[in-house]
Amino acid sequence: MSLHKETLDLIEAARVRSLRERLAACGAEPEVLKCALTSEDIDLHHLPSDFSKTSDSRRARFVAEHGDRCVELDALPPDVLETRLRTEVEARMELDALDHVHELEDEEREHLRDALAGAA
Repeated sequence: MSLHKETLDLIEAARVRSLRERLAACGAEPEVLKCALTSEDIDLHHLPSDFSKTSDSRRARFVAEHGDRCVELDALPPDVLETRLRTEVEARMELDALDHVHELEDEEREHLRDALAGAA
C-alpha cells in the first residue's frame, strides 16, 4: 500500500468513522493522527518512488497537489519509522501511570516467586 502523509487527506472519512465506531464498541475513543511519510522524508532518505496508479480514482487530485510520485511506507528506514510512531504514541500516554503499573507488576511477580518458592 502506498502511503504519503499528504495522501492521508484523500482517505475517505468513512474509514476513520468506521474505525472509531468499531473501537467505541470496545470502550475506546481513538485519536486518529497523520504521521507517516512526508516529502522531506523522501528527499532526506533518498526513498525510491514510483508513479501513482492510473486506476486510482484519487490520482488526478493527488498529482495536482503533490506531483506524480508515490513511496511505500516500508521504504522508510525502520528505526526512523519506529521513532516517529513511538514519539507520537508516547506523547499521548500517561507515562507516569504506565511506570506505576510496571512497578505493581514487578511487585506481584516477586510475590508469586516467593509463594512458589515456599510451596516447593
